[in-house]
Amino acid sequence: MSDLTDIKQAARVVKDENGLPVVQVPLDLWEAVMGEIEPEAPSQIEQILAVLKEWENEPDDKSPEWWDEFDQFLKDNQINFSERDLGLGDE
Repeated sequence: MSDLTDIKQAARVVKDENGLPVVQVPLDLWEAVMGEIEPEAPSQIEQILAVLKEWENEPDDKSPEWWDEFDQFLKDNQINFSERDLGLGDE
């Protein structure tokens, strides 16, 4: 855990491109501090897997007849989605 003393010791006052003073903190320390304040959010795949895991734990209280009707409904009312870039880097 980083504390204020670590930041104060590592920080330097430098001049930016306009000659104005700015405080500079080493990137590794900044990332450590920000990781404590704002932990990294789970990836989209991790979120999807978490939802699937929740669904696995929900009891299936529907009868076989209900599922047959649902399957028929899906067949009768097909939905087509256009391709979209989900930002996963696999397109």
